[in-house]
Amino acid sequence: MKHYQNIVELIKDLQSLKWHGSLLTHHMIWKDKPHEAHFLYLDGDDELEDIFDHKTLQPKLAFEANVTHFLDIEIFKGILKNQVDQKSNSSIEDYITALNYYRQYDTFIVMKQT
Repeated sequence: MKHYQNIVELIKDLQSLKWHGSLLTHHMIWKDKPHEAHFLYLDGDDELEDIFDHKTLQPKLAFEANVTHFLDIEIFKGILKNQVDQKSNSSIEDYITALNYYRQYDTFIVMKQT
């Protein structure tokens, strides 16, 4: 498990995140103040399969930290790559918009060409 203080810190560490891991956060904080949202990165069977609630399949570490699933790393990396492919100098706001778009529509954002 690794804790990230914010989305900027998480993106800076993107290359070290393994594809099969998961990100968790407090969704109300992400919705209201995405720059202030903290993230937990869970990787490995022990962290992901130590279940607290068998109805929701919530890992114990998530329950203890009061966070829920945000995105799998594979999807998270794909969203950011799609954003960079469309706009190489993407800002943190661009990334947040792309992440929110994917979470709402379950597809990558397509930016308008100017």
